[in-house]
Amino acid sequence: MSSLGAALGPTLGASIVQAAQWRWVFFVYLPIAIASAVLGGAFLNESREAERRRLPDLAGVVMICVALAALALGIVEGRDWGWLDARVLFAFVLAALLPVFIVRSLRHPEPLLDLSLFRIRSFSVANLAALVFSISFFGQVPVGILFLTSVWHYGSNKVSAS
Repeated sequence: MSSLGAALGPTLGASIVQAAQWRWVFFVYLPIAIASAVLGGAFLNESREAERRRLPDLAGVVMICVALAALALGIVEGRDWGWLDARVLFAFVLAALLPVFIVRSLRHPEPLLDLSLFRIRSFSVANLAALVFSISFFGQVPVGILFLTSVWHYGSNKVSAS
């Protein structure tokens, strides 16, 4: 299914942008989300172990969200704001919650991320392969854009930003 999305996504997105405004691209996900919720509710069964009724690590959820958002903010805005800007440095300080999250996940009775799964060789190899694939796949996106604009001289003169 993800291969189908990767193959159809750029073509469908370009067609929508060509036919309507670029903001309509975001509405593509609405029917997909509704269909996923309906079909998931109809065909997927809840599976909970009787002894596992505790909440997952809510502080860990906050930590990983803040740390990843801060890391992304620091990397994305570092060039514009300046790498020694207080906001960028503060973002990287908040990103230091990542190791704290990992240590917390090792000790919490219901961790958000069960790190013991990485002891399973097939799980570790599959995650490493997914990481390598994702890096190469998402690295291809800007290369494709540069190719279309530099080699084929496609421009934004047909697409309005409004």
